[in-house]
Amino acid sequence: LTINELPEITVQPVLQVVCLNGSASFSVNAGVTSNPTYQWRKGGTPIGGATGSSYTIPSVLLTDAGSYDVVVSSSNAGCNTAVPSVAVTLTVNPLVSIGTQPLSQTVCETGPVSFSVVAAGTGPFTYQWRENGVALVDGVVLGVTYAGSTSNILNLTGASLSVVNGKQYSVVVSGTCGVPVTSANAILTINELPEITVQPVLQVV
Repeated sequence: LTINELPEITVQPVLQVVCLNGSASFSVNAGVTSNPTYQWRKGGTPIGGATGSSYTIPSVLLTDAGSYDVVVSSSNAGCNTAVPSVAVTLTVNPLVSIGTQPLSQTVCETGPVSFSVVAAGTGPFTYQWRENGVALVDGVVLGVTYAGSTSNILNLTGASLSVVNGKQYSVVVSGTCGVPVTSANAILTINELPEITVQPVLQVV
């Protein structure tokens, strides 16, 4: 007496959350199923060539996101009942990028000045503002107060903003997916306020 085991799934595939261009892999265990065959599906549609106990996407695209399952069958005559696995989701997270660049500013020397950036991709995001390519820290330098050097908005205040006239400001944004990206440079132009450096003197004639 030979008993052919009916198709069964003892270990189900699990959901995947990966970054764009990363690798995603689904697998299933058919236990003691006799001569099992496999057909992986996306959204209920068979995937060409995906006929193994596992299915791997080496470099995922955003369009690969969706629902995946596998149908396990037995090739033995009389034992051709098909058993579908649970459907699991593939989530593809986009890479970090700059959604809105910081803009150049022209202000009076008393300020204030604000530069902002909008990050895109997958957070949480971290920020590092730079002045002429040098990383900034919050504090007061040459009478200029810097605040928000590690946030999406950089603020400059102080009565001595003329010392930063013509300097360039950029920000490095890091996210969950992808390498850090650097924004375009925003140029700060300071317009001097009217002043009198030499006063008139009295006259006796």
